[in-house]
Amino acid sequence: MTGAGAVDADPLRWWAIRFWSESGPGTDVEWGLLVAVVRFAGSLLVLAVVFANLSWLAGWADRCGAGPMYLGFVLVLSIAGHAFWKGVEVLIARMIHRGC
Repeated sequence: MTGAGAVDADPLRWWAIRFWSESGPGTDVEWGLLVAVVRFAGSLLVLAVVFANLSWLAGWADRCGAGPMYLGFVLVLSIAGHAFWKGVEVLIARMIHRGC
C-alpha cells in the first residue's frame, strides 16, 4: 500500500522516517539522534540521582511535608521516565530504519 494508508499500516516506519529526516538537507549532524542520545543519557542520570537519594526522602518529608515531597518525587520521576522512553523510542526507530 502506498500513500497515506501506508503510514497508518506501519506507524513505527513513519516514526523512523520522521526522525531520520529531522536533520535537514545539507547538514552533517543528525540532530534527532543527538537529541535522543542526550535525552536518554540525561534521564538515566536524573533517575540515578533520584534513586541514590531515596534514603533522604523521609527526612525531607518530615521537614517539608509529605504532600509536596510526594508530588515533587512523582513529578521528577515522571519527567525523567518520559524523557527516557522518548529517547529509547527514537534510538530503536533509527536502528530499525538503518537495519541494525
